Amino acid sequence: MHDVQHWPDLDPHNLYFLPVGGTGEIGMNLNLYAFGGQFLLVDLGVMFGDETTPGVEVITPDIRALEAIKDRIVGLVLTHAHEDHLGALQYLWPKLRCPVYATSFTARVAQRKIANLNDKDKKALKLNRVQAGQAIEIGLFRVEWLHLTHSIPEPNGLVIDVADQRVFHTGDWKLDPSPVVGDSYDAARLEEIAAEGVDWVVCDSTNATSPGWSGSESEAAKALAQVLAGHEGRLAVSCFASNVARVKSLGLLAEQLGRRVSVLGRSMHEMIQAAKIEGYLAGFPNLVPASDLGYLPRSEQLILCTGSQGEPRAALSKLASDTHPDLHLEAGDTVVFSSKQIPGNERPIARMRNQFAVAGIQVIEGESNGIHVSGHPCVEELKWMYQTLMPTHVIPVHGEGRHLKANANIARECGSHAVEIRNGDLVNLSTAQTVGKVFTGRLGLTGNSLIPTTGAVLKDRNKLKYHGSVMATLVLDQKGGLLAPPAARVVGLVDKSQEASVVSEIVQRLAGALDALGPLSRQDDAAVQSAAEEAVRRYCWRQLNQRPVAQIMVARI
Repeated sequence: MHDVQHWPDLDPHNLYFLPVGGTGEIGMNLNLYAFGGQFLLVDLGVMFGDETTPGVEVITPDIRALEAIKDRIVGLVLTHAHEDHLGALQYLWPKLRCPVYATSFTARVAQRKIANLNDKDKKALKLNRVQAGQAIEIGLFRVEWLHLTHSIPEPNGLVIDVADQRVFHTGDWKLDPSPVVGDSYDAARLEEIAAEGVDWVVCDSTNATSPGWSGSESEAAKALAQVLAGHEGRLAVSCFASNVARVKSLGLLAEQLGRRVSVLGRSMHEMIQAAKIEGYLAGFPNLVPASDLGYLPRSEQLILCTGSQGEPRAALSKLASDTHPDLHLEAGDTVVFSSKQIPGNERPIARMRNQFAVAGIQVIEGESNGIHVSGHPCVEELKWMYQTLMPTHVIPVHGEGRHLKANANIARECGSHAVEIRNGDLVNLSTAQTVGKVFTGRLGLTGNSLIPTTGAVLKDRNKLKYHGSVMATLVLDQKGGLLAPPAARVVGLVDKSQEASVVSEIVQRLAGALDALGPLSRQDDAAVQSAAEEAVRRYCWRQLNQRPVAQIMVARI
């Protein structure tokens, strides 16, 4: 634990920046600023598990290094309400116990997250609501929320003034001149802070490899109107639950098409409720409960679904496999993907599309039909930001390696000095140097526990997933004699037709391994277990060409 919590020496007169998550990957954003012995956190997000993390759906940053300085954390600032920026609040805040700051909609979503905390933690968490354009002192840091545009209400960049340095931390952003929800970005304030001078921009890199402009939500709404017109059966449209603008566009469009709206997916229900309370869904139609869809003609239904990325427990996957409890899609219905295919999700998305195709259900793609626009800046938007702010230095964050590299090159083309770093790299912003490393990593949520994703639990799960297991029990007397034949079971190792013969062979090998031990070793449980495991592994490798997990239990009577 000492190594995990070790920090390089920090000059109290200098300002430092540290990405704990989200730099070198997309998701799990957590950044830290340090000055004068105080620490300010920006965002506390999650990412989601995949086939390499069996049994783990949610992954958070590993904050064991932050626990060493938690008493000096003056605040956690949330830029917006996406899961990859606030989704870890309920899991990690109890380890940090610092004040939290957010604008109203973000705070509303955060409030739903912390509802899962125990009563003591809920009472202790101070969730401070601020307004865009407001500047407050958080310890030694002066933080101003600057309104930008994104795919969710109230995205904010942060103007951080401390130690004669000005940092503009963008959060997630784009340049949308006509957003469907909320105001456009505050170009006037961006120009003001540029005139005052910007030392550093810490910038979203997600779309730095995409040329041109990201496009406006208003354009996506127009394209949706054209694509969804003229269909006879049900329309099931999948988009990101947090894309309140897209949800609003679809709700208003449903009325124009003479359709009633229903929602499948808890996360979308919660986001719609939060947006309604905060006034972002004016004119949105009343929802039809999913259980009542059977009473409506198919041509009058528009269903909003979660699960555009092929998540197995989400609504769209259940519709594709025809296991949803409230709705059965059939030939003549149409499924619309109003979303981007996130890299890494190609296989589950393709599987869903194939299932729909076999059932005679039409599938309409998202980006190729103009019915999805990204919430992140493309190349021309990044250029606009750098040319407007004219920062001395840029640190690309929130992206994989290729995105960070592309963003750094764009910044250099615009005349800024780019500092390329990854999670755990500590940058002295006062001297523009990377000065050390701090421990970072990932924790996976399994049950009620957070475990390191590189630890023994997930290594064992992956080994079981790929290689199967052999479980055996040896019941011995105190001298090491067998009181009953060894019992063995194989899981995920061979076909059922081969199991009996394989188990019989393993039982013989176990008995032989025990016979080969000397009298003293037979009285040592560890020696017996080791010999039995070796016998199982040797047989499985030599005879089956497999390396299963061997689990041996020794019982003495």
